[in-house]
Amino acid sequence: MEDSDHGAAASRAQLEKVLQSRAFAHAGRLNRLLRFLVEETIEGRGDQLKEYVIGVGAFEKGESFDPRIDPVVRVETHRLRARLKRYYETEGRGDSVRIQLPKGSYSAVFTPHRSSRVRAGRKALAVAAALAVLAAGAYWVTGRRAGPSPIAVQAGKQTTDAETYNLYLTGRYHWNKRTEEGLKRSIEYFERAIARDPKWAPSYAALADSWALLASYGALAPGDAMRKAKEAATKALRIDDALAQAHATLGFVRAFRDWDWRGAEQEYKRAIELNPSYATTRQWYAGCLRAMGRSEEALAEMKRAQELDPVSLAAGRDLGRILLSMRRHDQAIEQYRKVLELDPNFSSAYMHLGLAYADKRMYKEAIDAFEKARSLPSANPLVLGALGHAYAVVGRRSEAERLLGELDSLSRHRYVSPISRVFIYIGLGNADRAFEWLERACEDRDPWVGWLKADPVFDSLRPDPRFLGLLRRVHLAAL
Repeated sequence: MEDSDHGAAASRAQLEKVLQSRAFAHAGRLNRLLRFLVEETIEGRGDQLKEYVIGVGAFEKGESFDPRIDPVVRVETHRLRARLKRYYETEGRGDSVRIQLPKGSYSAVFTPHRSSRVRAGRKALAVAAALAVLAAGAYWVTGRRAGPSPIAVQAGKQTTDAETYNLYLTGRYHWNKRTEEGLKRSIEYFERAIARDPKWAPSYAALADSWALLASYGALAPGDAMRKAKEAATKALRIDDALAQAHATLGFVRAFRDWDWRGAEQEYKRAIELNPSYATTRQWYAGCLRAMGRSEEALAEMKRAQELDPVSLAAGRDLGRILLSMRRHDQAIEQYRKVLELDPNFSSAYMHLGLAYADKRMYKEAIDAFEKARSLPSANPLVLGALGHAYAVVGRRSEAERLLGELDSLSRHRYVSPISRVFIYIGLGNADRAFEWLERACEDRDPWVGWLKADPVFDSLRPDPRFLGLLRRVHLAAL
């Protein structure tokens, strides 16, 4: 396990070095392809890298993608091999690790390389040995302990069904969009994967992730969605108790549904013990620490998540949330802007950017950010609440009240988080109504009440004795 971890770290370090080079500086499509092929190989799925999987996962092709008609994968892989060759002949000629894409395969191969000026020591030899293991495809390094694998390993069973794996991978692609539509689509694929192989634990764990985030984003009634998340994670662990991904999701549920913060922390620590390189565990554990008021620990954990997955939009956004909880407004704003450079259409980043501006009393900028978030297809009703809050604070009360009416209309045909109305009533200075809707949020088990202790948007309510009562109700008062 230690050798394979060293190898994965060395391979990822080499990947980042290549992507930041002059040769790849403006090669957007080739960058995405290289990252996808390397990550899939490191995670033990190199033997499953077929043209359809790459087209969907790297190039965002739809389900109808047919590689027999569309040669994009073959064409871009040919270009990528040539670009890598040029890189290692020039600025990368002294690199100690090289990434290769042998013809006839899409799986990356990582080879140690000794320049004439560098002699390999004991550590270098250990890394080289680990790279050999990875290159041979002998280990599956994902949300569980390393072990031999054709596709994936679980307690007492291997899945050798390529279609199950393809369904799982396509579901993960949609999940990683972190939008309501993407999460709902991911559920369809994970359920199809489960139907094909009901004894493969990763599909259940991924399904749990989707239900948990739908609750967290206010897209579905959280009580029901979190219950389904817990059921799916528990099912995954019955099949394979060593699946880190499922422990991480169970930690998320224990924190933001059960308000069992200590129990959640135990699940996260168990997940990290099983797989220290699973970035989502680090990200969610950081959120749990933030909720408990342990901001410095949360910041350190979130930085570890970013080291493991530097281009994760969600981890980048959540780093900004931690910085805002610490009242480091300028750093939070800068962090949100970095995320938006990666994806200018990430609605959630605009919403949290707006909250940072609002807490800094930069209300024009806050309203601009909220209105941008609202204009994007992936926006959810929380954005209306945040916009209404800013309208109210700057004296545009009629517009804030109009947004309350919009939330009422929306709630007739979909779930609307009570927090949306809490935001607006805080802006209007109506503490009684804000507390009334916070009580409803607690009754709904809305994940946002987990941020009562940490989030600046609730600062005006803190002196009220009712606020301490809410902290006690969600088991945060004594932490």
